[in-house]
Amino acid sequence: MAFSFNGFGTTYYGKRDYRADTSYITTEWIILAFVPLIPLGSLRVIRTPRRDTNMVVYRSSKFIVVEKLSPHLGQVLATYGFLLLLAACIWLGVTIASHLGPVVDFFTVLALGLVPFFLMQFLRVKAQRRVAFSQEAVQATAQTLQNSSRATFTAPSPNSRRSSRFDY
Repeated sequence: MAFSFNGFGTTYYGKRDYRADTSYITTEWIILAFVPLIPLGSLRVIRTPRRDTNMVVYRSSKFIVVEKLSPHLGQVLATYGFLLLLAACIWLGVTIASHLGPVVDFFTVLALGLVPFFLMQFLRVKAQRRVAFSQEAVQATAQTLQNSSRATFTAPSPNSRRSSRFDY
């Protein structure tokens, strides 16, 4: 499992390839100051309804691992693309703000720095809506997990796959 302390260690970033059983692919990364550097591997997971969240102190999510995969190339490229877009927006904000004056500087950089996060959330919601939740798909996944002698599986509700906008 991923573990990080003050932004150093490993963590999961990304949600991609949603399925009707509420599962998606996430990738484990080595991080330095919360910046993903090297992908270690990808997992197809289902988030369980039980979740511990305190955004100030910690955030913990409970997952059921459906399958382990090699790093998902599309997700790796999307993560690096997100970082590149974030850096470009901040650079653009600093460049524009340097011509506008000190009061506008902070707000310009902040506004342009938030563009990648809003774009990411918009695309994630759009991808989730394309996949219709299916109780039959959940039951098929549950049967597969039980047959492979994993822990017991409780089917999530359709609303449990909705994630916080801070998850990425």
